[in-house]
Amino acid sequence: MGRFITLDTAFTGEGIDALPVITIEPILTNGSLVLLDPGHPASPITTAENGDSIINLARRQAADLTGVSDPTTLDANIRIVADTEVEKKVTAEITAAGGLHLAANTSIPGPAEASVLLNTGIADWLNSHYNDHVFFVGLSHRVTRVSAGIGHRLYSGATKLDAQSLWAFDQSGDLPPQSSATRIGYARIGADEDTPGIICRSIAVKGVHSTFGTFAPPFESVVAATVGNNRQWDIASTAPFNSHILYSYYLEDLTISGRTFDQARVIWESRHNTLLATTGRYGTDTWTDPTQLFV
Repeated sequence: MGRFITLDTAFTGEGIDALPVITIEPILTNGSLVLLDPGHPASPITTAENGDSIINLARRQAADLTGVSDPTTLDANIRIVADTEVEKKVTAEITAAGGLHLAANTSIPGPAEASVLLNTGIADWLNSHYNDHVFFVGLSHRVTRVSAGIGHRLYSGATKLDAQSLWAFDQSGDLPPQSSATRIGYARIGADEDTPGIICRSIAVKGVHSTFGTFAPPFESVVAATVGNNRQWDIASTAPFNSHILYSYYLEDLTISGRTFDQARVIWESRHNTLLATTGRYGTDTWTDPTQLFV
């Protein structure tokens, strides 16, 4: 469980100003599969359009673990879709500090989603080990606008487009419901999802959970975070949705790393607290009021 250094090699100039940005990520270990941090200095996103990539900062660890030869299959993609684009229902923007703002239009409910999807290399590992390995999921985000109605919260975890879940922080309330999966641990700090503010959540789970009936893997596109729904979610198809800023998402195979839930949780919460402190990278973030994104 060593400490890994991420180097930003995209730099120019001369002398001391040409030195790369060095950041230490204590969360990364040999069991790390995904670390998404849209404003990370090593790989900040520059656009937030449908199909744009978000670099997986745990790409090297995930490649070593999964044996994947194409590292792009370990990254994530932004997905912005709706049943019709006549009226804008969902959108995304990059905040001043580099977070990914996933926003929903509360005045026009209906099938639509603004999501971050993990690629096939991660899905393949989950397919092979969901039933005999313990996985840790961490989520750091901010509620920017509260809506109302069924399914209005941020849906996140490790899921197959809402239908099949390794685990999900979902619309059912603060504490994710038990199902066929075994929940090893769960914790949150910060606001609840019915109040604008910052939230940090952690969970460890073994097995498959589903909020809608019995579904079985294989996992395909794996949802890291989404607002809205993906048109399969009929119960929520008429509900407006909250808007959120995604700051960080993390997925680790604890069976490989040897960490306990509490060991991973403490590191994850420390990372969150550092990033969102007033002196942190996201601490003084600003963003567009979601109501103005749909004018």
